[in-house]
Amino acid sequence: MEAFWKWVGRIADFIGIGGVGIALIVGAVVGAELEFRRASAFWKWAGAIGAVLVVAAAIRWLVRWWRNHFDSLGGERFAVRKRVRLADLVGHDSIIRDLTFEDCEIHGPMVVMSTGKGVGFYDTCTWDGSKDAVFITATQPRVGGVVGLENCIFRRCRFYNVVTMNSESDSIPELAQGMGIAGP
Repeated sequence: MEAFWKWVGRIADFIGIGGVGIALIVGAVVGAELEFRRASAFWKWAGAIGAVLVVAAAIRWLVRWWRNHFDSLGGERFAVRKRVRLADLVGHDSIIRDLTFEDCEIHGPMVVMSTGKGVGFYDTCTWDGSKDAVFITATQPRVGGVVGLENCIFRRCRFYNVVTMNSESDSIPELAQGMGIAGP
């Protein structure tokens, strides 16, 4: 049902903004023709406003597309300056393996944890939260619903809505410092 309302909203945007703009442009052209090619100020303004509405509809569509657009790695093992959603990289066994990211935007929502078979390495990365919001300590030896990182390296990446789970033996302040996270 949510997808239905999303499409209704998109159609309303197109008809509401773009459609009104196109109608004003057509009206201005017809009005100018009816006045024998000597368009009054009213028709000129109607055409200008219509053009602005059409451009606004196009910009709104492009912004919406860009916010929802993520780059596909297509089997690559090394990603540079890409916008990636981690959920697209998870294997059937809930592990992301053998990937290197440099200067990338990494998007969740996701909780990740090193599998212990080649620690996930973070080098000068930034996160969109405080240390308390980015780190979770696992109290059980096995945790469900967490995506494992195996032999993954992140260099100068920016993480959005990604949380890292650590074992009780990990030192959170040292991890936070190495991951570029400051704060309490």
